[in-house]
Amino acid sequence: QRIRDRTVHVSDTSLDKEVERYSLILFDYSSSQLDRKQTESIVHDMAGSISNGSQVTLTGHTDKTGDDRFNEKLARNRVTRAADMLQAALRHSGKGRPSMLVESHGSRDDLFDNSIPEGRVLSRTVRALIENEVQ
Repeated sequence: QRIRDRTVHVSDTSLDKEVERYSLILFDYSSSQLDRKQTESIVHDMAGSISNGSQVTLTGHTDKTGDDRFNEKLARNRVTRAADMLQAALRHSGKGRPSMLVESHGSRDDLFDNSIPEGRVLSRTVRALIENEVQ
């Protein structure tokens, strides 16, 4: 599932930056394995939004079930896999490597309501924020 959020948030306001947000990839319970076909499409779309001077932040998340240390490691594995795939897509398209920050938030962030199964599924994700200079 891919969601591009073009909502202007107060924290995004800057005269010289354009911000794109992606809810990137959903994962199965306790897994960092990527669905290749789904992920390639999303990463290709993201790579198309990246240019020289882009700043990319990828953040790994988990649902709130399980141990905090396990969730932190799982989120780190998820975001690392997504970052590797994005870098491969950028190389394949002949683009340089952008400034990239890779973060692991584990289960710390309340992305969705974890008291319902759907909320837990949506919380198992990697999110991307791409900042580009306004031309």
